[in-house]
Amino acid sequence: DMKVISHQRFSMPMIRFFIFFILFYLYVLSHIDPRLIYHGHGIIPFPIFFRGVEFFKGFLVYPGGLIEYISAFLSQFYYFHYFGSFIITIVIVLISLVTGKFITSFGGTRFRSIIYVPAIFLLIEYNRYFHCLDAMLGLLVSLFFLWIYLLIAHRRIIFRITIFLISSFILYYIAGGIYLLYALLCGIFEFLIKRNYLICLFYIFLALLIPYTAYMYVFEISITDAYTRVLPIHPESYLRESNIIWVLYIFFLLSAFWLRLWRLLVRKQSRRKSSKIPLRYEADRTSFGTNFPNYSKISKLKFLYESLFLLFAAAGVVFFSFNKNENIKLRINYFSSQEMWNHVLKEAQRLPDESYNLLVTHDVNKALYYTSRLPYDMFSYPQDVRALLTLSFFSPSSEATFLFADLPRISDTFFRLGFINHAEHAAYEAMEIIGEYPAILQQLFLINIVKRKPETAKVFLNALSKDLVFCNWAERYLRYLDEDPFMSTDKQVQHIRSVMLVMDYDKNLDLGIILQSLQYNKRNRMAFEYMMAYYLLSYQLDKIVQNIHRLNDFDYQDIPRHYEEAVLIYMDITGRRVDLHGRKINKNTVKKFQRFCDIVDRYNNNRNAGLAVVAKEFGDSYFSYIYLFLVSREAK
Repeated sequence: DMKVISHQRFSMPMIRFFIFFILFYLYVLSHIDPRLIYHGHGIIPFPIFFRGVEFFKGFLVYPGGLIEYISAFLSQFYYFHYFGSFIITIVIVLISLVTGKFITSFGGTRFRSIIYVPAIFLLIEYNRYFHCLDAMLGLLVSLFFLWIYLLIAHRRIIFRITIFLISSFILYYIAGGIYLLYALLCGIFEFLIKRNYLICLFYIFLALLIPYTAYMYVFEISITDAYTRVLPIHPESYLRESNIIWVLYIFFLLSAFWLRLWRLLVRKQSRRKSSKIPLRYEADRTSFGTNFPNYSKISKLKFLYESLFLLFAAAGVVFFSFNKNENIKLRINYFSSQEMWNHVLKEAQRLPDESYNLLVTHDVNKALYYTSRLPYDMFSYPQDVRALLTLSFFSPSSEATFLFADLPRISDTFFRLGFINHAEHAAYEAMEIIGEYPAILQQLFLINIVKRKPETAKVFLNALSKDLVFCNWAERYLRYLDEDPFMSTDKQVQHIRSVMLVMDYDKNLDLGIILQSLQYNKRNRMAFEYMMAYYLLSYQLDKIVQNIHRLNDFDYQDIPRHYEEAVLIYMDITGRRVDLHGRKINKNTVKKFQRFCDIVDRYNNNRNAGLAVVAKEFGDSYFSYIYLFLVSREAK
């Protein structure tokens, strides 16, 4: 009977709704992983949040500040990927629910599947690793206020105008420029449904007047802040390079017109059909008896088609919009920040060579060092001398400048090497450019402890104690400093002090001089390996040979493979013998070098053709790297 049919029509969409968003949550959790967004500061713009009234007050002095404050608060939970995935999912669930209210109010009851459209659009944003939580919350609040307005649509016009005015001031203060969407949708409702054309124009006029009034008489803000705060076009928006949010706003505006047009067409068609139907059949249609045995079947078939279309649409979005290479880069960045070095190398093997950038190579080399593989396997991965240590610090190229935003990683490398002044300079530069992120505050705390400045270190710990995620960590170290101000028992601090070199920062200082000044400390194995890597990457074979005796300082059991390859090339080029200080070159390395020489001789007149052969047989060796250098030099 009709009750069973109604129950089926209600329960089936609800089941589909729950299944869709359970799958949505699992996808965000397993593929997007909000931790990558949280740790991607400098790569992905991400909000800073501190506990306390003073921080909160800063968001009260401009429209849209409350949305940005709530967004910054919730964003901190991205650190925990289960909570971060839940927050993203639940906000999109709420947007979908209020979208359903919007659809039914505009007469689109039969098109309730449209509620999944915002979820699919926002999934595209997260697949491309845009942080759009503030835009999502702004959209949610705007649609919620629209729902309230539609609930009182049957009331007198003066009452609706009053509610619109009150809600406009509240919404504008909460959500800033996204208030314009609410005003336009209310105006469209009055225009299409109520046919109050003057009221529609009045609402649009108010939408333009309220921000201007706020700019002139209420807040000390710019005209840009007054009209565009929280919108993607705002200069500080995280979505300046994205068009998806604009498409989503336009979707709501166009849907209002389309749903109304569809409603009018259905009514017109219904009138035509009713005039041709016999009275007996018309009576049967309204009796809801056994004359409709196929109704449930047709409804189920439509539901099945809609569900399949939704499934394929979501799958298509996942397939075409998910940026796999960007995901891998962010995973490398995340694992590096967590010192999960084997995971860094595992992810790097999944990344195509053409997708490497300086930052990825930098993190890979650091991981190779901490897994004791740098002088053995560094040429198994794409290399660039700028990525070893310098990046934007010493390289003026535009490609390197892009990585200037990731100075915390560079500061960390300087710190581990013992070049403390450079590390401190990089950390302060990073804080000035991208903000007081926890990783930067932690770095400055450790730097000042190493430099025996506990009072300065406490300044950064006190700032960290207001962070939602690292507050306990900071408070633990504050107690630690009360007992031991110089952290004289901390192994990491003691090691850095033992290898550190303190000198005035000179931005024009040559990288080779930096490493040479560090590597004579026999405890500083990292400086030695980085210096040798620098000589390999800059084709300074004579420097490799001159430092082979330093292997004894660090208790190497053999000559690392890449050093062997460099020595063999040096001897072949110069014809000189090299003192290996009692060590021998591995026979397999000698055999490979002989094979390499044969290929070089064979393709002496066509080195470009030989490059493919060398890359195939010696792609993970220094032979391939040096051969590429010879080919490039000939091309010039």
